[in-house]
Amino acid sequence: MTKKEIKELAKELVEVLKKMPDGTETSSGRLLFENGYEPDKMDLGDLFVFDRELRRAAKANKLILDSSMYDGMDVGLPFNIEFVVYHGVKPVLK
Repeated sequence: MTKKEIKELAKELVEVLKKMPDGTETSSGRLLFENGYEPDKMDLGDLFVFDRELRRAAKANKLILDSSMYDGMDVGLPFNIEFVVYHGVKPVLK
């Protein structure tokens, strides 16, 4: 895929993220799969670029994709790491 195609795909899937309620857990790879794309048919480099572009597009749309529960851990490839979706503000946990 070209970088332009990946950016467009990220923008398209941010629209899906916008409809998810706060607290929804997913990953960029799962988001692809659940929306009719086959991540295993993309090359590894495309998946890295997609994850980065999805996070950029989400931020531009005031969405927080929070993976902080994995901070400091060696957990795997970025597109497989779970994040929690928040709209605008991450709630403060007590």
